Amino acid sequence: LQRLAVATVPGLSLTPAPREGSGQLQALIAGMSEPGPVVDKLSAEVIDAVLEPVGDDKGDKGDKSARQTRPATRGPELREALALPGVKIEIENIARVMPGTVLLDKGFTLAALQQQLRTRSHGVVHIASHGVFGDSADTTFIMTYDDLLTLDGLQSLLRSDRPGSTPVELITLSACQTAEGDDRAPLGMSGTALKARARSALGTLWPVSDDAAHRVMSGFYKRLAEGGRSRVQALREAQLELLALPNRQHPFYWAPFILIGDWQ
Repeated sequence: LQRLAVATVPGLSLTPAPREGSGQLQALIAGMSEPGPVVDKLSAEVIDAVLEPVGDDKGDKGDKSARQTRPATRGPELREALALPGVKIEIENIARVMPGTVLLDKGFTLAALQQQLRTRSHGVVHIASHGVFGDSADTTFIMTYDDLLTLDGLQSLLRSDRPGSTPVELITLSACQTAEGDDRAPLGMSGTALKARARSALGTLWPVSDDAAHRVMSGFYKRLAEGGRSRVQALREAQLELLALPNRQHPFYWAPFILIGDWQ
């Protein structure tokens, strides 16, 4: 990172032709800092990954029935564990430098996201939330405030006709493991975004620190708005800024961010 700016281009078929024209891009900036009804849509397996299983260290941790009978009173604990305070800071910082529409918390419902992507033209789509990569399209999703946005749902939204037929220049999935893949989607939800005709996608390779994510994303968009840099250069500079902070030198913090597709 200190010597090179690195992007991933999975194939020439996913590399769009040169852009026509220029100008400031309109952004859709969406995020969930406090979960809403979406917590009721989570499977027992996902909840187990968020909360420690009920029981002592010796007995119940491997007991499936114990995990599935978790009392409803643990709902507040689940909401607290899923809270992302950095997302609110991230959304506010990006909105200061990128013109467009903001969907935050209660405004970031699945229906609101669908309505924005189907009826308005957004050159940049930024989604900050929790992401889960499962073993199928149905178990791979990003959380909105009230529901789950699946891999197939994301691809369908990005492929829908838009006013003026303006392509999505950049989609950023600021969520855990959004660029991790399997045999169905080798580059995860970020790769799916590219196949749905987005020029480039910014994602993460493993669960990220909330603090690190909002710092890198805020720095990335600030540099893009300033101009004079490619997307991959803007990302590299934001990562280097994080790397220079105390207690942020470990690769866990700065290394998971990956730009896929058009790096220019």
